[in-house]
Amino acid sequence: MNFWSISFSVLYILALFSISIFFARKAVSSYEEYNLCGRSLSFAYVVMTYFGTWVGGGTIIGLVGLSYLSGISKYWIMSIPYIVGFFFAFLFITRIRKLKQYSIGDMMALRYPKFNEAVRIPTAIAVIIRNVTVIGMQFSAISLLVVYVFGINRNFAILLIFILITAYTSLSGLWGIVGTDILQGIMQAAGLILLFTQSYKLSGGWQQATLYFASIDHSEYLRLINGPDWWGQVGIYVFTIGLFFLIGDQGDWQKINSCKTDRIAFWGFLMPLCVAMIWLMIPAYTQNIKMKRSRWRRFSAVSYRDSRPGSILTCQRKAGFTDAYYRSQYLF
Repeated sequence: MNFWSISFSVLYILALFSISIFFARKAVSSYEEYNLCGRSLSFAYVVMTYFGTWVGGGTIIGLVGLSYLSGISKYWIMSIPYIVGFFFAFLFITRIRKLKQYSIGDMMALRYPKFNEAVRIPTAIAVIIRNVTVIGMQFSAISLLVVYVFGINRNFAILLIFILITAYTSLSGLWGIVGTDILQGIMQAAGLILLFTQSYKLSGGWQQATLYFASIDHSEYLRLINGPDWWGQVGIYVFTIGLFFLIGDQGDWQKINSCKTDRIAFWGFLMPLCVAMIWLMIPAYTQNIKMKRSRWRRFSAVSYRDSRPGSILTCQRKAGFTDAYYRSQYLF
């Protein structure tokens, strides 16, 4: 366990609770303040909270792993929710505010009045299943970092993450979420820039990475659009993963209704969406630039001319490393 890693993690958690406590007095003054920030969110607040939400731990860690194993083109798997977000913005945001609907259940009840509010039950079940899937993925990804820093059991790490996030968000409601999102958004954006800069410097630059992947017959690892079947793959992602996000989630609806004006709600959603799609290219490209240096240094005695793309595990076993060693050295 590294002293600086532990110290920084503890300070980071304390900062999240401090921000939530700062907003607590304002948030508990009324239900509307706690749940909707008094409908007073400015453009800056909205942009930063969405950016902090969309460029998250689960996305960054997941994209790093996918791009490491299969190349930069896996960026599109993670970007599909953002692409579908454009449809959500144009189809739903102004309607949500005009109809004053605060949840997906409210919208379903308004759309199907003959069911006497019973439509809320299957809607709630579907939303819970969706959110458990997404949040479970995020908790699982972040737990890897907690295990790496503190050396604790992974199941306990997931439980600890759940307790901490629930605690600091419940203290001041949406105000606390917005405030902590701003901090996390700034840190994640700055961290990704530093990571890319350092990886680029240590790897010898893009030209060296290109030559390296050409030498192991995997030049496709550096292509954002990979192969003639790319459109088919993206289409599959859109109609599977994409539909999962078409109508947004409760957090989106809550923030949309918390904005001062319709214009802030629309552009405050759309602008960070565009920035997040660009920003996600950083972990994808960083991992493949870093991979050139890591693989060359650690597996220089191993032939990489393998028939299977992404066969790093095969090479790793030939070099005598275990799966646990691979995860500890390359996942982070």
